[in-house]
Amino acid sequence: AVAYWVQPGWGGATDFKNSGTYSQFVGNSWDTWMAGVYQTVSVTPGSTYRYSFKAYGYAGAGGGEATDNGVNLQVRAAVDLTGGSNWSGATAGNVGSPHGVWQDFAVEFTATGDKVTVFTVADTAVNGVNQCRAQLNTYYDDAQLIEVGPPPTATSAPLPTSPPQPVATNTPVPPAATDT
Repeated sequence: AVAYWVQPGWGGATDFKNSGTYSQFVGNSWDTWMAGVYQTVSVTPGSTYRYSFKAYGYAGAGGGEATDNGVNLQVRAAVDLTGGSNWSGATAGNVGSPHGVWQDFAVEFTATGDKVTVFTVADTAVNGVNQCRAQLNTYYDDAQLIEVGPPPTATSAPLPTSPPQPVATNTPVPPAATDT
């Protein structure tokens, strides 16, 4: 019941998919793990984005029985605003345990640079709980990154006002002096 992580397997899956031909599989047998998939992408600084995907989970003996809902899969969407690969320091979205259903996961953020890294993450290692199962699997599908708000537009400062100009008056000019 002490949390520990081993390296799971990754690959394309055709048996559990929400759409298309494949989903992304991450899973393991009998050992808990924390893993996922990430990708660094170009973005527009100042724009707001939504990264989302669907995830499906299964925890059990793998003999056709229903998934064990007592296992906490801790699936979440995350984004590293620096464009690096630091998922432990990434901004995380909603967390869930998608047992036997395709569940939506998402995170919204405002880009601070021209690149971000988006993650699918699952952490099956929970202290104090026996999370080990013959199959401890997650599947990811329909990932997308969309811009939901453009960067703020630059507004120009108002031009300074000039001091008031003197008003022209119609003052008669006296005649020039003449010698008499």
